[in-house]
Amino acid sequence: MKLKRLLTGVLSAVMALSVCAMPAAAADATNNQVTFDPAKKTGSLTIMKYEQSEEQKNGNDEGVPLGGVTFKAYLLATIKQTEDNGNINLTYEVQDPFKNIVTDEDLNGKASYIDSTSKMIDSKQLYDALVEKAGMAAAMAKATPYTKTTGTEGADKGKAVFDKLPLGIYMIEEADAPNQIVTKSASFIVSIPRVDENGAWQYDVTAKPKNVGVYGGVT
Repeated sequence: MKLKRLLTGVLSAVMALSVCAMPAAAADATNNQVTFDPAKKTGSLTIMKYEQSEEQKNGNDEGVPLGGVTFKAYLLATIKQTEDNGNINLTYEVQDPFKNIVTDEDLNGKASYIDSTSKMIDSKQLYDALVEKAGMAAAMAKATPYTKTTGTEGADKGKAVFDKLPLGIYMIEEADAPNQIVTKSASFIVSIPRVDENGAWQYDVTAKPKNVGVYGGVT
């Protein structure tokens, strides 16, 4: 399945217990102002994983880096740039086993997702729509994800780097964590590349999910 409407990028903030917005699809499926760097064939996702206390969670403290957390990145659809009579398009190709589950409407956002003023898509609604789809859980079980585990020492503690990822739309899942993490971070969606607040394409994306640990029955 090839999806030819423009989705300019997303980093869902579900894992941070807040809602992030993402640019909506162009109504005419083209946008001559936004083009990929033709030299870029891959991108990266760096996950900085933190453990917070309840006090840190309620304040502005990110917490401390948390090692030994395994993340899985499921490629839902690849992205490539195409040109048709001078019009720039992004072509999405849904990957097995997500074909017939993820659709054009999903990746472009239903009208109810889009804020009429900002023209941004509520990425939490997009995530919610995908995880509720019949067959999504089974498809993820069949897929072969990219897998990385956060480091446990030094500068790499709490860091997991997915490098040389094909350009595309990914669902990121926290698959395993140390014993004190009773509730894992929610899964989230990321587009590589994504568009930042200045409208620039970012091929190297960073996410910072957080957990509250439980020790000896005391949170």
